[in-house]
Amino acid sequence: MLRFVSKFLAKIVANAVGLYAAAYFITGVSLSGGWQGLLMAAVALAVLHTILRPILKIVTAPLVLITFGLFTVIINIAILWIADKYLTQIAFADPYSLAVSAVIITVANIFI
Repeated sequence: MLRFVSKFLAKIVANAVGLYAAAYFITGVSLSGGWQGLLMAAVALAVLHTILRPILKIVTAPLVLITFGLFTVIINIAILWIADKYLTQIAFADPYSLAVSAVIITVANIFI
């Protein structure tokens, strides 16, 4: 149980760092609500990654295998798109900024 909580907190931190970096470097990404909004968006992304990502990886397992794991980027884009639709704290101007933000958040999750 303690390991799950520590991994979940690490996901929140990684998502917050990734969202902040995406908003800082990409012009089509906007964060609202200050650090509270960033924290709420990071928690929501961590919950979506914890619940939805394993389901999507199982459903799309053949595509993940065929593309040698690159389809997981599409899964991360889909999760970020879902978060964009339901959260008012983050907004993406176009699909390009959404895709690049997903890559930045994925890299942040890998390093943290």
